[in-house]
Amino acid sequence: MGFLLNLVLGLVSYGVLALATYDISTDIIDIQSILSYPMALAGLVFFSGLSGHVTVLYLKARAGNNKPPPPKIERDQGLPLITVPLPGKDHDRPAPITPVATVAEHHMPRLEPLRAKPSPEPPTAFDDPLIDHIKAAISDGRLDVVMQPIVSLPQRKTLFFECFSRIRMKDGTILEPSDYIPLVTQTGLIPEIDDTLLFRCVRLARQNYRRNRGIGFFCNLSVASLRNQRFLSEFFPFLLDNKQLSKFLFLEFKQDDFAQLNQNDSDRLNKLASLGFRYSIDHISRLDINPALLHRYHVKFLKAPIGRLLKDPEETKKFKTELNRRGIDLIADRIEKEEDLIQLLDQSIDYGQGFLFGSPRPARENVPLTDASSS
Repeated sequence: MGFLLNLVLGLVSYGVLALATYDISTDIIDIQSILSYPMALAGLVFFSGLSGHVTVLYLKARAGNNKPPPPKIERDQGLPLITVPLPGKDHDRPAPITPVATVAEHHMPRLEPLRAKPSPEPPTAFDDPLIDHIKAAISDGRLDVVMQPIVSLPQRKTLFFECFSRIRMKDGTILEPSDYIPLVTQTGLIPEIDDTLLFRCVRLARQNYRRNRGIGFFCNLSVASLRNQRFLSEFFPFLLDNKQLSKFLFLEFKQDDFAQLNQNDSDRLNKLASLGFRYSIDHISRLDINPALLHRYHVKFLKAPIGRLLKDPEETKKFKTELNRRGIDLIADRIEKEEDLIQLLDQSIDYGQGFLFGSPRPARENVPLTDASSS
């Protein structure tokens, strides 16, 4: 197109020059003038345009040889693919086919979901390595039952024993209830411990009942055991078969546990109370308790630390008076010094318990139980 344009311009220029040399008078064109000056100018214009056009075509042709053809879009099994030609003479030979998704993932940053990373969960009782040792101790029979005397005041005569469990580790270490009770309660092992403790307490009470010793036993239980179906399936029949021991066997609960009793728990306790069994509440930290309500739940004993009873003597006296009206006895616990006992005697407390009267000792069957005063 550029070549034709330059050719036309050249012819037009030549025509203009020819007219310029036309002699009207003679009606003759001066060919010599045309061929001399104007022809040289027209030729210059023509050949300059032609050379420029040829140069442009050459550059375009050279650039076209190095430009790859446009990519071809193909499809393979429903996934759009890209065919990338190789540079050089063999550019028509397709390169290995790469999925579009792979190319996109390679060149684009990965987008993570906009959500907070979960925080590490706090350790639970199941993560405590001690729980495995406790399970092994229960399985191997290293759950020992110990008992501590409860004496009358001021005579210091042993009338009861509190039974509780200890766990013997393989290395000889002894775990007290305060060491393992919170742990086994969370892991659901407490009914197994309560079952063993109750069985041993009943056997001790039966032994002393046959010997007509009149010694009573306090057996610690957890409210969690009262809600365990497997425990209850053996608990009630076992106590029913031993209901003659109801005057010598007292089931003991913590104050906090007792405050959480629901209607089903109360019904179970009432069922046992109908057989003659009575209850004790220990770990008393508050004296603002309704004695009438305790009597309705068939509570016979309350245990409070001596420090709590000596904290406010007047409050303790009023509280003890209300308990007497309901037939509930008060036991002062954790007595270790004689001077503490002297102060306590002014409060007319019924019974006392603590290292001053005897330390916990292993419960062995067929061994006579003697008074603490004679030991």
